[in-house]
Amino acid sequence: MLYEFVNDPKVRSDLRKSLGYCKKHSIQLKKIVEKTYNKFGASIIIEDVTKELIKKLEKLSKLSLKKLKKIVITNHNCPACVYQQSYENNYYLEILGNLENEDFFNQFLESYGLCFNHLLGLLKMIKNSTTRNKIIENQKSKLTKINKDLNSFVKKHDYQNKEKITTSEANAWEKALRKMVGD
Repeated sequence: MLYEFVNDPKVRSDLRKSLGYCKKHSIQLKKIVEKTYNKFGASIIIEDVTKELIKKLEKLSKLSLKKLKKIVITNHNCPACVYQQSYENNYYLEILGNLENEDFFNQFLESYGLCFNHLLGLLKMIKNSTTRNKIIENQKSKLTKINKDLNSFVKKHDYQNKEKITTSEANAWEKALRKMVGD
């Protein structure tokens, strides 16, 4: 984004129309800029968006209070969210196309699985209720194991405890977090 797409007309147009990135992707952009020190690319993009915001403010300044109150505030379509969603849909379709393959299905069930939001996105697309329920039960089982480790970790912090904390218990909070919100 900060290199070759800085001067891409479609990328810039999409950013202007959306009035920039959503909060999540703006924070990611800030972190990337801090890591790469590419303030130049970021400044070009953000300058473009601020010009658009200035135009919007000029239009707003000409509206009466009555007309201002009629403006509905909505979340704009963050270009990064739109891009991300298109790829997520491709992955869902790829998984769906392979669920009938027994080897794939078994490997999917043995895998770490998906975070809750992606799991929900996939489940919404699975028409076969037996397959859907099998995936739900599998994910529930994995979360139950993680929760057991979390519970054990917490209990082992009691001053009377003599048992050592296992690696699995110590890492359970990270696994749970990944299940909740992804990587």
